[in-house]
Parts: sequence; C-alpha cells; structure tokens
Amino acid sequence: MSTDQSMAKAAYEELGHGGGCEYCDDSVPHSHEDVRGPIETSRARAKQRFFLMLAVAVSAAIVSGIAMALADLGLTPALLPALVAGIGWLLATAGGVLAATRAGGATARGMAIGALTSAALTPLMALGVSLTAIATEAPAWSAGLGAAVIWLLAGAIAAGFQARAWRRTLLEKGETGERMRYLAVRKKGRTGQGEILRWALQAVLVGGAVALMVLVPVAVIVLIPGAVALAAWAAVRQHARR
Repeated sequence: MSTDQSMAKAAYEELGHGGGCEYCDDSVPHSHEDVRGPIETSRARAKQRFFLMLAVAVSAAIVSGIAMALADLGLTPALLPALVAGIGWLLATAGGVLAATRAGGATARGMAIGALTSAALTPLMALGVSLTAIATEAPAWSAGLGAAVIWLLAGAIAAGFQARAWRRTLLEKGETGERMRYLAVRKKGRTGQGEILRWALQAVLVGGAVALMVLVPVAVIVLIPGAVALAAWAAVRQHARR
C-alpha cells in the first residue's frame, strides 16, 4: 500500500466512514453519505486543473515567441520586459502574502487584505514593465503579450504547488485535514471552481494594462484604484457563493 493510500484510509476512518459508525443499527435501513468520492474527485480535479493551466501557459508562450520572432524585435526588447514582469509578479505576490500574514493569516480578513494588497501592487508592476519596454523601444503589443504570458506561467506554477498542498492536506489527520475534507464533501468535490477563469482574466488585464501604460504611463493613477475595486468586488462575490 502506497503512502497516499495509507493516508487516505486513515483520513476516511477519521471521518467515521472506515467501516461503519458508532450509531449504526443494522435492524434499521439507513445509508451513509459518500465522503470518499467527493474527496478523491477534489484531489483529481486539483491535479487536472494544474495540467490544464500549464498547457495553456506553455501554448501561449510558444505563440508569443513565434509572434516576436516574426516581428524581428531582437532579444532585449522581447525578453527584458518579460523578465521585469516575472520579478513584478513575485513582488506583488510576496506583498499580498506578507499583508495577509500580518492581518491574520488564513482568516477571511487576512485573505481579503492580502488580495487587495496584491491588486494594488500589480499596476505598479505593470508600470515597471511598461517603462522597461519604453527604454528598450519594445512595442506596446509585445510588452503586453510578454507580461500576460509571464502571468500565465507564474500562475500555473503557483497552482501546481497549491494543488500538491491541497491533495496532501485532504489526506492529513487533524483539524486542518478534517476541515478541508468537509469543504470537499460539502461542495461534492467541485472545489476551486472559477480559478482558471480568474487566472486567465488576470493575465489579460495585466497584459492590457502594460500595453496601455507603454502609450500612457500616467494611466497607473487610474489603474491602481481600479484594480483594488475589482479585487474587492471579486472577493465579495466569491464570499457570497460560499
């Protein structure tokens, strides 16, 4: 028996479904809710979601590379803005994580503050990419496309780590594992719904913001509050669905 299988067996038994429950009375017809199915479905979908995001990101990177090669941009105008975009993604993400940690960690308040902080930092990251594109004389479309592709790739890699952690947590004993299993069962395995759409939409918005600020850098003044407002709206909508 593999490690995952052993952990799964222990996790299901912890939920009281390892082989009957203490309240069973065989003389009275009854049935138990299936917990194994939703949990395994949630674990499988997390893995599938990662591979789909990775395939989309790699495909976008290939198309972007071909387009820039055909445009004969040169290495510096093509790669330097993308490199700055990658650094910006790391900084915006780190800023969001740090803000969330200081505001309460994995609580609703902490997660909301982290998301808003990351949203506020993202236009500044996009401005850095735009200024780099201006300095290297890269066209607006290539800078925007490169930033969007980097956002897709970085998001896909992050989703891979998240999927691995989620799949592992669902099999852990203790309060955290039990809470995650309850969430998976309550949602019938349909956890992470809408994540791919949000990821793709964010990449499009970042790419558009970069292209816009190559032409009009002062647009960052409008984009920062706009990004925060959009993040707040998304957070409220996601909370209302729970």
